[in-house]
Amino acid sequence: MNAPDWTRFEFVFEKALALAGEERRRYLDSVCAGDEALRTEIEGMLAAYEAAPGFFSGMQKNVPGQGKPPQAERRGYVQPGDRINQYIIERELGAGGMGVVYLARDTRLDRPAALKFLPMIRRGDEELSRRFLQEARAASLLDHPNICTIYEFSETSDGEHFIAMAYYEGETLKANMARSMAYEQALDSALDSALDSALDYARQMLRGLAHAHEKGVVHRDIKPDNLLVTAGGVVKLLDFGLAKMRGVDLTRTGMTMGTVAYMCPEQARGGVVDERSDIWSAGVVLYELLSGERPFRGDYDQAVIYSILNEDPAPPSAHRPDLPPALDAIVLRCLAKDPNERYPWAADVLEALVSLDRTTPLQAPASPAPREAPPAVRPSRTSGRRVMVAVLIGAVVVSLASLGWWVTRSGQVLPASGTSRLAVLPFINMGADSALVNGLEFTVTSKLTLMERFEGTLSVVPTGDLLADGVATAEAAADRLDATLALGASVRQRGAGLLLTLQLIDAPQNRVLDSRVLEIKPTEMGQLDDRIVENLADLLDVQLDAASQDFLSTGTSRNAQAYSDYTRARGYLQRYEDVSNIDASISLFELAVKEDTAFTLAYAGLGEANVLKYELDNRREWIDEAIRYGQRAVALNEELGPVRLTMGMIYLKTGDYPEAERQFLRAFILDGKNAEAPYQLARVYALMGESAKAEEFYLRAIRLAPDQWLYANGLGNFYSREGRHEEAIPLYQTVIRLRPQNPWGYNNLGVQYQELERIDEALESYRQAARANPAAAEPTALALYNIGTIHYLRDDFAEASRQFRRSVDLLDTDLDVWQDLGSAYHWLGRADSARFAWERVVDLAGKRLEVNVVDQWALWNQSFAQARLGRRQQAIHALNRLLSLDGATATTWLNAAKCYEALGDRDRAIDFVRQALEAGLPTSRVEASPWLDDLRRDPRFTVVATAH
Repeated sequence: MNAPDWTRFEFVFEKALALAGEERRRYLDSVCAGDEALRTEIEGMLAAYEAAPGFFSGMQKNVPGQGKPPQAERRGYVQPGDRINQYIIERELGAGGMGVVYLARDTRLDRPAALKFLPMIRRGDEELSRRFLQEARAASLLDHPNICTIYEFSETSDGEHFIAMAYYEGETLKANMARSMAYEQALDSALDSALDSALDYARQMLRGLAHAHEKGVVHRDIKPDNLLVTAGGVVKLLDFGLAKMRGVDLTRTGMTMGTVAYMCPEQARGGVVDERSDIWSAGVVLYELLSGERPFRGDYDQAVIYSILNEDPAPPSAHRPDLPPALDAIVLRCLAKDPNERYPWAADVLEALVSLDRTTPLQAPASPAPREAPPAVRPSRTSGRRVMVAVLIGAVVVSLASLGWWVTRSGQVLPASGTSRLAVLPFINMGADSALVNGLEFTVTSKLTLMERFEGTLSVVPTGDLLADGVATAEAAADRLDATLALGASVRQRGAGLLLTLQLIDAPQNRVLDSRVLEIKPTEMGQLDDRIVENLADLLDVQLDAASQDFLSTGTSRNAQAYSDYTRARGYLQRYEDVSNIDASISLFELAVKEDTAFTLAYAGLGEANVLKYELDNRREWIDEAIRYGQRAVALNEELGPVRLTMGMIYLKTGDYPEAERQFLRAFILDGKNAEAPYQLARVYALMGESAKAEEFYLRAIRLAPDQWLYANGLGNFYSREGRHEEAIPLYQTVIRLRPQNPWGYNNLGVQYQELERIDEALESYRQAARANPAAAEPTALALYNIGTIHYLRDDFAEASRQFRRSVDLLDTDLDVWQDLGSAYHWLGRADSARFAWERVVDLAGKRLEVNVVDQWALWNQSFAQARLGRRQQAIHALNRLLSLDGATATTWLNAAKCYEALGDRDRAIDFVRQALEAGLPTSRVEASPWLDDLRRDPRFTVVATAH
């Protein structure tokens, strides 16, 4: 007798368990007709359960009228108090068809974790075990804020496999659907908060799913029970137990996997599934979130399946008439019977939600995902219409050509030819600790980047850049990033040690050129750094003398445990968008320096981790810790360039520009081939108002790393702030060429068009930015903000507020967006919502000023928000601090005028308008601001404007 389909078995078992007598018999007759194997298994399990219900609590869910049976002593299950490796079991969290999950305490990192084991009654099922391993491998490929973080895949001393995952306080999406985000309620009491929350949850679900699809993973069991809403309102996609990776399928022919109510037609038939199957299931969840009803219903599973296969669902608006037709269309396309008629990818559903007609009252924001490095200095954005005289681009063309760049007739800037472009592919985890694998990925990428200077024709594209562009294969790297070579790697657990395989690949041909296998015993971890350098150099035929090898290994540790802790810490730090990962990295860095008190790079890592923690919550204590650890690293080795760079970044963050300059200069002197040092110096000089030096060092950085998009973007930002918009355009076009899926290039290009009053081109660039990579939260949020700004300047405050809301949905710590959202609400007559937004500005600006007292943008935002809130004394205090700083521009005077006008001091406002116009501000900038409407009717303004 063939083994039954376990997914179907679980549903039938649970339903039958809730019935009794003749009713149970009729139910089994209907669902098990023609499947005697299933009937036999179900009846045997029912009899066993009724004889000893506690034994089978792993299968038990909330059976109506029964409640959960008491826990019994269960051989094979772990118990509270048991120690599993470094984990202490605390309690069972839940159980289902693919595993039993326990809450545990990670004693090494002092944090909670969720451990998932196979359910006891199904251990020994080889296919289930393979599927369980498949979940670990599938999930280990995924790194996204809306996907549950996997820590490691490991096993107990007696051979039981388990997955260690992040533990989140929260509840399932089904239980949480009626809740809404608190700040959304405060912003707009007129909105239906439950519906607003439903859309937010759906967007987050799609963000995580889009990331999985980008990595070639199909979930195959999307349902509310597999979506967790954390206490902070973040949706986490769980349970990849049925996941399928491209080219890998563990499902037996004819099996139907997944949950019946959320199955697509091809899944219900046991056919082939792909990303479009997930689109169907997500559509069912979205339908249920919007309408409170399921699209396909029935009294038992077969009836539901019949409905899925044969009936067309009513539109969601049939249950909720206030839903717009455009939203109906999106949901129903997800639920098309023919997979070819559905959206092909989750990212397409997101784009459809983003692109809803602007007259539609419900507009979903674009999706955030794994966070990508932002440009070092955010480009200026217009606060008014501006007329500019075209600037010839000859100067920048000459400068770039002298650095080995050339400019096409279309104005595109291209790097010189003859360089081998090496893409570092994401490492494949073959059952090792995921943090350790991520850390090794960081180490190898760092060594390759350092080795660029010893091999003049090598340009390295880091793994992070590939992931941000959705690139995971050598062919994709060649096609989308012009890579000529790729480095592939896999990490396999071998006993207590590791097996690291490195492969050099001809990227266009997808052909392995050479490979190396490194077997690392636990006691040999301290030599791993040297071995990685040696093998990479051998693969790439790079000749390293003793001095070069010492340079590549300086600051590391030969202590095996310290190096292992450091590597895992670096792995956690790659997922810094989750504060628990930053905390884990700090704990591991601290363990590393306890093992080796002279581990310079571990102290530098502690400085970096604390800076990242500060960026998440703006608390001064993290900066203080960063400075303390950074200074310790300098004391250990003051001649280490990376340590000086870390210290420079810390001082830059605190506004101590002279000290930041000193640290970056020292890094540049120590290592003149490192492009990061001149790039950071350029940023400092720009902030200090030393424009000539800033331009010089931006160009130095580009010369050292012509393929690095960030440096071209930085120079473009500099030209933008200087008003040299025509010169900035080819640089942003280069960013787009180097990183076609990077939203920053499109967004910053749009800023230039907007400054040059090419508004239609600006809007199109912003829209391209919003579509380029929905997984990149910050630049997507900025693009939406800039779209909103154009509507704001056109006095379309309703649409502007919607775009601003979509922006803060993605990134709610941006001062500019909250400021302008408050202004849009003010002009719409929604005083309470405006006050809420401005209070948010005051809070965010205050936290930034605790760390950097000379943060000019924070001072401006704080002063204007306080003025709009009627707090005259606080507003003037912040404004005076702003005006006392060096480097005031025409925009500074304009903002001061807005502030005093808001405070009712027309005389001071007129005076600052005069200063702004004298400093070169176009009159059109004053005319564009609705805050200065009354001022412009004052006869004194006419006199001042006429004079300029």
